[in-house]
Amino acid sequence: MERWDDLRYLVAVHKTGTMSGAARLLGANVGTVSRRIDKLTEVLGASPFLKTPEGWTSNPDMAPLIEAALSFESQLTTAMNTTRAARHDVPVPLRLGCPPIMTSLILLPSLSQLQEVLPGVRLTISHHRTSNALGENDLLITPRLPDKGRLLTRGIGALRIGFYALRGAPPSEDWVGLEAGMDDTALMQSAERHFGRPPILRLDGLDFVAQAIITSALAGPLPALLGDSRPELVPVDTNEPPTEVPFWLCYHESRRGDPALAAVTGWITSAFETARSR
Repeated sequence: MERWDDLRYLVAVHKTGTMSGAARLLGANVGTVSRRIDKLTEVLGASPFLKTPEGWTSNPDMAPLIEAALSFESQLTTAMNTTRAARHDVPVPLRLGCPPIMTSLILLPSLSQLQEVLPGVRLTISHHRTSNALGENDLLITPRLPDKGRLLTRGIGALRIGFYALRGAPPSEDWVGLEAGMDDTALMQSAERHFGRPPILRLDGLDFVAQAIITSALAGPLPALLGDSRPELVPVDTNEPPTEVPFWLCYHESRRGDPALAAVTGWITSAFETARSR
């Protein structure tokens, strides 16, 4: 291939699913991304991507090439971070994807420890609800175990789920929960079993659910770390065994040995351990 850096554009479109997302990731413009993908199509004799209503998805026939390009990129990043590790004055950029509630309950309370572990890290935390795809992230925290891709996965902890109501409020059979797209999660399924009916109010985030329980006097499911931290809330009595939602930490296998990634992974693990002791 005359211009092997065309593979950077291949990887970017694969990660983001759109030409505009690839352009943003690479600091290029959409026209440049489109031209590079067109060039690859000529070289390969087929388009690396197929257009769908949700965006660009990888052509299954190109899976070996895309995986090779992803591995190559990850190996370069690992080599660069190994070189940077010897010099604390060189910033190390890392991107972590995780659910918003993990940031507020687990990571931010332990943020000061990150600077002790790796002073030069430039960490970007991007939020998703339950994605199990690495995408443009270096690391991913997810409650859904990935079922494809060359990802290394390890369990890092679990959140105990409880049902909460406003202190002093009369019992209510109605409840507030998350949006319908979250109905297959352990939190929502346990709430459906407990209340025996769908929620009458749905919100996009557990912090919003907690606030709605306070202001509406409806009950609802929350991580115990969140519910117990709100003095206005009390646990709802239940004879059901507690639900625990496990979380997984994932990264591409070619990043094994990356010192920056290993340091941040250690910080995340420590943050979970600290949260469990609170």
